[in-house]
Amino acid sequence: MPTWRVLIVEDDAAMRDLIVDVLREAGEPIEALAARTADEAIAAVRSFQPHVIFLDLNLERPMAGAQVCRDVRQDQSGVRPIIIVISGEGNEDTEVAMLEQGADDFISKSCFSPKILISHFRAGLRVAFPDRREAIVHGPVVIDAERHEATVEGEPLELTQSEFDILRRLAFAGSRALSRAELLGGKPSAERQRANRVVDVHVLSLRRKLGAHAWLVETVVGVGYRLGAIPHDLRRLTGDAYARPKEVMGPGGLEPPTKGL
Repeated sequence: MPTWRVLIVEDDAAMRDLIVDVLREAGEPIEALAARTADEAIAAVRSFQPHVIFLDLNLERPMAGAQVCRDVRQDQSGVRPIIIVISGEGNEDTEVAMLEQGADDFISKSCFSPKILISHFRAGLRVAFPDRREAIVHGPVVIDAERHEATVEGEPLELTQSEFDILRRLAFAGSRALSRAELLGGKPSAERQRANRVVDVHVLSLRRKLGAHAWLVETVVGVGYRLGAIPHDLRRLTGDAYARPKEVMGPGGLEPPTKGL
């Protein structure tokens, strides 16, 4: 059973305790650390090397959390944590600004609930740790990350390493669209335009190999790509196993995070 290092950057003690309680009551094995100010948060990131950061924006001063987000993303020396903003600043402009500054997800406190928190936490881990030992079934496609195999309608897909990684990341993201940077592993690129073209070429090749099921890889204009929803008629023909994760290791079978994100 893995232990996820979680840093909670929040000046409200009750909110910090609530996040920890929700995660632990859901059975998530975590080691939690709290920070109340921007300076404490930056120091904790360097020493604690968290896998996930829950980040409030208004700490000792308004929008101090935004500076934390920028500093974390500029520091490439350690683990690349998942940053989930939880903030009372729930307007669209703030959410867009934080995502553009490097946050991975945004939860408005007005919409906060234990179910929302857990679903966002687990979705972030699925994307950041795609090498978990489980197979994902999405329509006619099955991706087994442990065996490094993918099939469509039971037939093996002959994919390159890059094509397999892209398909795997899309599968773990579920219905969420991934940017081209995320499909490259979340690594920043100084040659962004060239990197985008590289991803597009890999996606084009992947679609060709999917043949009649090329529609599964959808383009999301202005964002990147995602796996398309399975039509209801296809679900009726194939049963409810489609689009449902299938554990290979058994209940809770995640591998411990042995290296940085």
